[in-house]
Amino acid sequence: GAVLAIHGVGFFFSTLTANRLARRFEMRRSTIMGCGFVALGIMGYMLLPFPANILSAFLVGFGAGTLEVLLNRLVELLAGNEPGAALTRLHSTWGVGAVAIPLVVAIVVQLGLNWRFAGVLLLIYLALCVAVVLRWPEFKVDHGPEVNWRTVPWRSILIFITMFFVYTGVETAVGGWATTFFAKLGEGVFLGALATSFFFLKMTIGRFLFGGRVDRLGFARTVRLSNLLGAGALLLTFFP
Repeated sequence: GAVLAIHGVGFFFSTLTANRLARRFEMRRSTIMGCGFVALGIMGYMLLPFPANILSAFLVGFGAGTLEVLLNRLVELLAGNEPGAALTRLHSTWGVGAVAIPLVVAIVVQLGLNWRFAGVLLLIYLALCVAVVLRWPEFKVDHGPEVNWRTVPWRSILIFITMFFVYTGVETAVGGWATTFFAKLGEGVFLGALATSFFFLKMTIGRFLFGGRVDRLGFARTVRLSNLLGAGALLLTFFP
């Protein structure tokens, strides 16, 4: 719970700085900085003693939030007339990582290796990401002008901001609960990791399948349909 909460705080604060970073250092350098924040957080997990290493979740969340803001902007600029489909497919990749990482850590532990070996694999992957960002010309784009916050219709979007608070709480609660639930049942870490991965896998499948339909269905219909499906799923928790 502490890890998820601190990670969320880092993610939140990144939204206050990501746009400023992109305008000052341009998109490519800022994306590399986002990868760097995640790498620093992973090294904090690996090198700092417990419980101090838990605080490293802030850097991981801060870097992840920075990357989400910048990649959202990049995809929006490159997507043309179908930003809904492109952004939904981009977000489906978050689920791929949530599927893979619990299994990577569980497999490393099952092989009798120190769990920090999984962190080394992640650092190698981040280095590959930086190499891609440096190579691709698409990252050299103008981030856009400063936002005039006074013109934002806060009253109109307040309900959606509240909805995202609820959504993120449900996602992190279920995702974090699955592993510990199965472990406490005596089923072992691997089954718990598998359950966590399956939860995020379904999110990835849903986002990928909906991606091509968002622009055709319309944003309003998609939001209504997704909320109805989510509410139906939460009702199932009333049955033991």
